[in-house]
Amino acid sequence: MGNLRSCFHGMKRLFTKIYCQNIRQVYRRCNSSEWAEMGKGRGCVMDIGSAKEQIKNTIQIYLMKNPLGKYRLPVIHQRPVFLLGAPGLGKTAIMQQIADELDIGLVSYSMTHHTRQSALGLPVIVEKEFDGQTYTVSEYTMSEIIASIYECMRKTGKREGILFLDEINCVSETLSPSMLLFLQYKIFGGHQIPEGWVVVTAGNPARFNKSVREFDAATRDRLKVMEVEPDYEAWKKYAVRQGIGRSVISYLDIRQEDFYRVETTVDGLMVVTPRAWEDLSEMVQYYEELGIPVGYELISQYLQNKQTARDFAVYYELYQKYRQVYHIEELLQGFWKEDTVQRAGEAKMDERMSLVSLLLEGVFLPMKKCMRRYDALAAAAKALRAYKEGMGEETGSQAGAGKKGESGKGEEYGRKTQPGKGEEYGRETQPGQSEEHGYRVKSGQDGEALRALHEMEKEWQNLSQNAKKKDVETYGELIQVAGLWHEKLEDGNPYEAIRKCYQASVAELKEGVKETQEKIGNMLKFLEEAFGKGTELGMAVNDLTVTPEAAAFIGQFLSKEYFAASRELLPHRQEEQLLKRIHIKK
Repeated sequence: MGNLRSCFHGMKRLFTKIYCQNIRQVYRRCNSSEWAEMGKGRGCVMDIGSAKEQIKNTIQIYLMKNPLGKYRLPVIHQRPVFLLGAPGLGKTAIMQQIADELDIGLVSYSMTHHTRQSALGLPVIVEKEFDGQTYTVSEYTMSEIIASIYECMRKTGKREGILFLDEINCVSETLSPSMLLFLQYKIFGGHQIPEGWVVVTAGNPARFNKSVREFDAATRDRLKVMEVEPDYEAWKKYAVRQGIGRSVISYLDIRQEDFYRVETTVDGLMVVTPRAWEDLSEMVQYYEELGIPVGYELISQYLQNKQTARDFAVYYELYQKYRQVYHIEELLQGFWKEDTVQRAGEAKMDERMSLVSLLLEGVFLPMKKCMRRYDALAAAAKALRAYKEGMGEETGSQAGAGKKGESGKGEEYGRKTQPGKGEEYGRETQPGQSEEHGYRVKSGQDGEALRALHEMEKEWQNLSQNAKKKDVETYGELIQVAGLWHEKLEDGNPYEAIRKCYQASVAELKEGVKETQEKIGNMLKFLEEAFGKGTELGMAVNDLTVTPEAAAFIGQFLSKEYFAASRELLPHRQEEQLLKRIHIKK
């Protein structure tokens, strides 16, 4: 009996050993995606949109304070985020988005070029006294990285922020031993990063970068690891918000398999990434602005896969052909023939999607222009009030200036509109824009209107130097508006002269808004006539909802046709979210 039991246990151990060996072999044979599909091994794999939300949630928790104003989570337990993903996924881009959304600072560094000396600082000899005796000891100068954080705080006034270290798994061999101390205690060279700054890191897997040094267990155990994979739908949301060209979005809607490709062929390494699509889109828009033909020669410089580059070049040519065939601008003006409606209704899905993109492109541009002009005039209104105060005039004394309203209700030219009201122009700007810059022309400089205008232009130029992208566009529009005012200025009171120019610009904005509203209505009417209340109309309404410029325009100036279509096509929850976004209560 004992012999049988021993034999049984021996066979059990043998079978267990064989089974484990087979599992290990399977594991070695599986690539990362296959293993993920088996639901084991790598942990959580997510798209870039989900990663963004996870990072944002982490930062918000790390920045939580107790009633005494101290951060609730100790620095030692604030694990740095490690964003691991293939190149070109937009890891760097989402950090700027998170910083903007949370209104905190951002300092970004690539660790590939940093040596021990640049990251930790240089050693210096100082004298210190211990037990009555003087000793010479080594200390380090402040790290370049930490110094950049203090410089960011000085420039922006923001005491909290993100320290983003890219390519963290490519640090030099001399710097690698110091990373454990930094990851856990946030110390470089004896200097700790300021309180309120959260460390986020990123890197590429070894198969994409030969410089990668795999983290050991001790290092990895000090990180919050998030693995990111390409996902077109997540990227599309980002692309729409960033103003990626409609030709690119339309093509990828049809050919999603071309969104991300990194492969080695007989012709060498072929690379197509989200970053490549974004960079190509921006260049194509500049080519179109200058009237330069876009062809395979340009496209292949960005899409480094010959077949993908050829396919997009062919599609782009078709896209421009559809613009002429359907007379897009005439459609938006409300003029179309029955045969145009018939052709659209009989078209294949690729052509239908291209047509929707062309129509959306035709309304997005004037929407963006109107909102940029709107923000510019709001800033100009504040400049006028500041200039008026500098002249020693009482606010609201001029004709047409209006009464000074209650707190939050606005005044004069830049008063804040009521929720859902679009008839008033010159809304109160967002915090961080013109109200904190203190536009003012000194009374000693107010000899004539032209001089006053030059002073305003000069300040707008200075403010645009370090402004965010959106604010740069606003200041650019301001300067353009000011250029138009030069021709309209009259002799006499400089304030009154500039005020009249401002009122003329408001009238022009009203006319532009009216034309844009009509284009939106014509677009939706044509789509419904050609396709009914189906996919095409739904695509247009959805893009109007999620695109920032479109949502801002509709929220400020309204569109009856849009709201009529959205109530029928958008799910109830989506409608509620939209109404919440544009501050309209049902």
